Amino acid sequence: MPEALRGTPGRFQIGIYCNIGRSMDASAFGMEVWCHQLSRFLGKKVVCSSHNSPRYLLYDVNPPEGFNLRRDVYMRVAQLVKKLRKDDPGHNWTLVLPPWGPLYHWGPEASDQLPWSHFFHLDSLRRYVPLLELDDFLNEHGPHLDGIYYLQYPSDMADNMLDTFHPDNCTQHMPYFELADRRFYGHFWGYTDMSASSLTCLSVLGSSTSMASFLQTLPEQVTLLDRAETLLHPSYGDAEFWAVRRSMRLSPAIVAVGDDFRREHLNSTDVGDETLMEDDWVTARSFHPALGGPYLAVHLRRQDFVSSRAAQVPSLAAAATQIDALLSKLGLNLVFIATDAPEEVFYPHCVELIHIFVVTTFCQCIGVLTTEFQELQSLVREGTVLRFEPRVGDDWLGPGGVAAVDQWICAHGRYFLGTYESTFSFRIMEEREILGFPADSTFNRLCGDLESCEQPTRWRIQYPS
Repeated sequence: MPEALRGTPGRFQIGIYCNIGRSMDASAFGMEVWCHQLSRFLGKKVVCSSHNSPRYLLYDVNPPEGFNLRRDVYMRVAQLVKKLRKDDPGHNWTLVLPPWGPLYHWGPEASDQLPWSHFFHLDSLRRYVPLLELDDFLNEHGPHLDGIYYLQYPSDMADNMLDTFHPDNCTQHMPYFELADRRFYGHFWGYTDMSASSLTCLSVLGSSTSMASFLQTLPEQVTLLDRAETLLHPSYGDAEFWAVRRSMRLSPAIVAVGDDFRREHLNSTDVGDETLMEDDWVTARSFHPALGGPYLAVHLRRQDFVSSRAAQVPSLAAAATQIDALLSKLGLNLVFIATDAPEEVFYPHCVELIHIFVVTTFCQCIGVLTTEFQELQSLVREGTVLRFEPRVGDDWLGPGGVAAVDQWICAHGRYFLGTYESTFSFRIMEEREILGFPADSTFNRLCGDLESCEQPTRWRIQYPS
């Protein structure tokens, strides 16, 4: 019997480590199968470590965070996995993607457990790091994780240096609970059979790649980093940042829907707009200026931004005035609007009246019931205002897919006007940089009604030297 299996008669330790090396001439996959068979025989989990043995990194994000912040967190974690594969060649690290939805901005009708392939081109993502959808991982490896590391900021950040991390007392309510089997359960994206052997709170202050030295020393084969948005970008805006961002191409199905709308309603095609892209982002370069379709693209964020950023988000009338001025300046007569404006109807014009005989003030609303988008259409005088609406048969898109189509169409306009501090707008600006648009036509935003308007920082694309 191997030394690792000796001990108390009739009992085996959970998590036996079998050093099966090159002497057995076994591939990582072969060892995984061998370990699986041994686990079934023992009735206990056996983890094999060897040269190039597989390890898996899962991650999750604070539930209220939206789609476009989550896209940004993916970039940070992907760079971490790439560093692990470089610095820890003894283990074959793979990134496991958390499913999408339901998200706050998608509304209650949104689906959950949506795969990344619904939104992104997986083969393109895999050109940066190896990855698996969660469903594929569960089908191959089962629902049991080895360790959860719940990331949190240090309680006293002034006493902590950048790029430091250490186990700590949990400072927040944990979304996990321990049952009698001494395993930890939680939401896990709605997969009720998932659990983990351990839960550790980890105080972190620093970049995602600074976690590599910690992770590669762990015995766990399957690790989950929760609250991964706590980690910072290793170097925002450098060539590595842009490499992982360029790999995040939208799915062919979403691109096709967006291209159909551009062609049918905006007289826009990649040939005419000079926005043709190479199939492989690794070798693609955009040194020529893209022209863009003959339309002004606008992202007008409403809903919570109307109150949370009241000074920077314009009223509908002020937005229309800025749009009219740009249409005249650019010589365009088409406007494409991406907006989360509510669909509830309202009276656009209300006046305050005072009753003559009784001292009573009341409001009288006149006009026709309308939506915010319809009101904006009526306020813009210099052009036709359009937005994307799914066709019959496009129900599969869902709210998240519609938003992705909106971004794709905005990325191809002659000129783009975004919303202050909106990650939705930031992702459009990045896409336009990848396509090769001039900075002057990309890094622009709508101004608040009374604001002295500062335009967005210009994060220009970088390529490996």
